[in-house]
Amino acid sequence: MKIKNIFLLLLLSSFSFYGQKGSYCLELLNKKIDAESLNLHPQEFILDIQTLFHCEFDNIDYQIFMGPQGNMPIIATALIQSANDDNFTFNNIKNVVVEFKANENYSEIRKIVKAQNAIIDRPAFLKNWDTDRQLLSGMSFSEEQINEIKIIVNENEGLV
Repeated sequence: MKIKNIFLLLLLSSFSFYGQKGSYCLELLNKKIDAESLNLHPQEFILDIQTLFHCEFDNIDYQIFMGPQGNMPIIATALIQSANDDNFTFNNIKNVVVEFKANENYSEIRKIVKAQNAIIDRPAFLKNWDTDRQLLSGMSFSEEQINEIKIIVNENEGLV
């Protein structure tokens, strides 16, 4: 009986958390973005962007839209273009992301980022080479580049 009560309590608390998260996500979509608040509170903006992606998108989308250097090139462009818009909100940023994701090349970009993550998350050994070769090929590396990487992996494997 005690286990049933604990399970029921955990189940209800997870629904409560989901409801709170959902309402915060909706509030965030309506939050206005202006140049003054961006200049005064850049960290708050970054946290809000992270929350937006957590609420509406996935980790791969977040990586793509943050950009390799974390400078959010697509989002920054949208912010610059909206500089005179007093009603620019996180919902507008969401719409920019949704529109960009509708681009026919977006699935290819996702594929490259997933392959990159798979390669980064594990050590390079020749025993994994067939899989790594496919991932590198999927990331649009040339055959010459793939062969150069294989040489480096081979040389580094001898150092381990």
